[in-house]
Amino acid sequence: MGASHSSRIPKLFWPEISAHVPLTQTQGSTSVLAEHRTIRELVEDHCPSLYKPFNPVWWLFNGHAQTMYSVVGDFSEVDKVSYDRVLLGMRDGGTIGLDFTPPESEGRNFADDTPVIVALHGLTGAQAGLGSYESYLRAILAPAITPLEEGGLGYRAVVVNSRGCAGVPLTSPELYCAGRTTDIRCALLYIQTKYPKAPLLGVGFSLGSAILTKYLSEEGEESRLVSGCGVAVPWDMLAMCDRLTNNFFDRNVYSRALGRNCQALLARHASAIEQWPDSYLAKITPVVCSKPTLFAFDFDDMVSCVVGGPSPPWPLKGAIEFYKHVTPNQYLPQVRVPYLGLDSEDDPITSGTPIDSTNPWVGLAKTAAGGHLGWFENEDGVVKRWIRKPVLEWFKMSAEHISPDHRRPREILSRDGWLLDSGNEGMGVRVVQEGGLVKGAEPIDDLLAGL
Repeated sequence: MGASHSSRIPKLFWPEISAHVPLTQTQGSTSVLAEHRTIRELVEDHCPSLYKPFNPVWWLFNGHAQTMYSVVGDFSEVDKVSYDRVLLGMRDGGTIGLDFTPPESEGRNFADDTPVIVALHGLTGAQAGLGSYESYLRAILAPAITPLEEGGLGYRAVVVNSRGCAGVPLTSPELYCAGRTTDIRCALLYIQTKYPKAPLLGVGFSLGSAILTKYLSEEGEESRLVSGCGVAVPWDMLAMCDRLTNNFFDRNVYSRALGRNCQALLARHASAIEQWPDSYLAKITPVVCSKPTLFAFDFDDMVSCVVGGPSPPWPLKGAIEFYKHVTPNQYLPQVRVPYLGLDSEDDPITSGTPIDSTNPWVGLAKTAAGGHLGWFENEDGVVKRWIRKPVLEWFKMSAEHISPDHRRPREILSRDGWLLDSGNEGMGVRVVQEGGLVKGAEPIDDLLAGL
């Protein structure tokens, strides 16, 4: 017997006291402050999908099926998105790649204050192909950048591709991980300078959602993002580690796939890593790549805890300390912009369990089904991701109805070709390469995308 209609409606979790945020309303061509309302009230008015049932397509009947379809399904002909790529160099020698859409070659005209979506990819998809190509990401960005008159939001978007991922060169002996927020800070220096009048809307998927949550916590009212949305958030990394380590099926399917893709990342950059012979990364890469079977815990215990982020606090003492440091749950209380977390109860990778939060800026929604980055439903005979609907509604609400004026982002300095954060001038970025149309590429054959 199928689930009841009411059981398919997402469960919403709000603190007893929700933040009263100032609204904006338009008078002629001018936006002015209106009354204050709670975030919960705004979601009730502007995010109707969260109050309607999600009915998964019948043949993807559980979280494993939803998740695996995200991996093996053919999404090459849907939600097509093209990008302009910019490579940014950072003061620590690392490089990240920003993919902007729609590309300038399309000749679209935008107002200076058109909202910009800043997207952070998940773990393995970026390693298995082009992060910007990932189907779960395009499912949201394609309608977001579609012109308003064609039924879209008419926004801009940019995908932040991590060090060594999605064709971005590895130019320092450090990698990325769920706890590294320096790279998104540097990316936002460039994005905010490029679009100084535009509200920047953050969205993260899986690992990217952990980075987003930690960034928003660390920045508080100084956040350059006016809102955040976390999709398939790994709220409790220790619980996730326990599941992926001690459950036979999860260990040999999901943990092995994650580990294999991390292993492939190092193998792909082995020649670049050799130029830093005295680095830990150079010494550990042959060890990691020689293992016939590598699990996610192994990689984090040997690599992520040592070269996944800057010092301090890296290096960390093993995977357990690493998971304790990066787990998003602990970072929710300090978030000071509207934040929505979206999870599924049957997610086989993350815990899928909302955490208790008394932070009035934070709301959490959980569906009974959906898997990990799946949420496939039948819409007029076409299989589509349900998740795009609440995420797009959240974007529109936070960009067009909430005033961001309570924030106090730090000044951006320009010096000797670098964009610097006035609060930490060691945090800086400069363009090392721009131009080049990115149309997306199929994932590498022996790796699993979509996780």
